[in-house]
Amino acid sequence: SPARVAQHLLQRNKDLKKCQAWVFENLGQADERISSDKLERLQHHSYAPLAIMIVKKEAEGKKCPQVIPLGIPESAFCFDGSMITKRDTRLLALSRLGCDCSRVVWDIGAGSGSISIEAACLYPGIDIYAVEKNPRRFSQLKKNINTFKTAGVHPVLGSAPAILKTLPDPQSVFIGGSGGKLAEILRETQKRLGKNGNLVVNCITVDTLTQVVQSLKQWQWNYSVTLVQMAYMNPHDRPEILRPDNPLFIVHGINTHIRHTK
Repeated sequence: SPARVAQHLLQRNKDLKKCQAWVFENLGQADERISSDKLERLQHHSYAPLAIMIVKKEAEGKKCPQVIPLGIPESAFCFDGSMITKRDTRLLALSRLGCDCSRVVWDIGAGSGSISIEAACLYPGIDIYAVEKNPRRFSQLKKNINTFKTAGVHPVLGSAPAILKTLPDPQSVFIGGSGGKLAEILRETQKRLGKNGNLVVNCITVDTLTQVVQSLKQWQWNYSVTLVQMAYMNPHDRPEILRPDNPLFIVHGINTHIRHTK
């Protein structure tokens, strides 16, 4: 119904509440009716089952930051120090996450939210739950969500795995940080991720890599490991040499079994 459509639009973007909307009911019939109202009021009205709605979005005086369709630069985000998944590794992780086949995504240890926000820009129809326990980073996460107007990203303040029990079951899970509770987070993921669901874990240390791979082997999931080694040079570097980042292991697991119910 037009009311439900209005509710959905406003949930995704509260800036639409002042937009003018027209509803055309039972066109060509004896009880044809045409009405108009602001979108925020329209969501509370009742309409005939046969209806068409048009929403007019006014041109914005203040331009939104430009969102690059593929690969948002780190400079566009608010974040602490080096606490961000950089553009190149972010896209490699997202290419394995399977967001195109997902309705619900978990981003655990979301930090600034670069993974969640990039995914929401590429796949605007999905719901992404960005879990972050650090209050400062959580504040930055919310600021970035507002900057990019990605209403499909839901910021969740809390520690995994406990907070995960409050979230809907995912089809894709990204783990960028575990707060020392990786084993518990992996167990919760195993229980909740459906068949053919994707798990992607970014591992800095060999210990973390070993723990994730051993779990995937134990679960008998399909998996792959990719070693990523990036080096960068910019014109301000003196001397002009490639400066390497730390190596990163991207582990991609696919649940090939029916989800556990216990």
